[in-house]
Amino acid sequence: MENVSPCRPAVIGVAGPSGSGKSSLAIALAQRLGARYVPEDPAHFILPYVSYSERDARYEAPGNVKWEAAEAALSEALASAGARGAARPVVVVEHYFLLAKVSSLLPFLDFCLVLDPCIRLTDAEGREVCRERRVGRGHRTPAEADALRRYYDEVVWPHYKQHTVARIDRTQLSSSAILRLDAAGLSQQELSEAAEQACVSWIAGAQASSAKGPENDN
Repeated sequence: MENVSPCRPAVIGVAGPSGSGKSSLAIALAQRLGARYVPEDPAHFILPYVSYSERDARYEAPGNVKWEAAEAALSEALASAGARGAARPVVVVEHYFLLAKVSSLLPFLDFCLVLDPCIRLTDAEGREVCRERRVGRGHRTPAEADALRRYYDEVVWPHYKQHTVARIDRTQLSSSAILRLDAAGLSQQELSEAAEQACVSWIAGAQASSAKGPENDN
């Protein structure tokens, strides 16, 4: 966050596929850092809820997001965090489409944690881990579970690959401002500890850079 005022709240993003543990990590990280947390709000999606057997690719596309509403929620959190008067206020925001090209949240990011289930697994294995985690949420009939598995494999995972994986090296963030975390190999506790350590280190570096100021050529 080299060009950001030290008075501006730091925005830490949490991205990753459905079932990777974004919400759990973002909540835990916000608690550890004493930060404001901005969740992925279901009210910010355009299309109405229907069963998985009735859904199509539109439901997993960035065009299904009310980006103005998502941005407004983040802006409100930034204003609230800044009013606290902390030396370095922090806001943690999570979203499935956080790194998408049309994401209105992306320009706010200073540091991003990407939950990647394929660091030590194949693409198929990582997909299965996240898919089964999502299937395991709540109570589903066998038919509902089968419909969700098909939907995840045919729609959810390809959109994750397109709008997150393919975008990691194409944002305004430097390579040092994006950290992949092993969503399949680490426990929730280990993920939270690794995320906290990385964010604290990054914030300290940003503060040191801001205190040093621009280089003097004279």
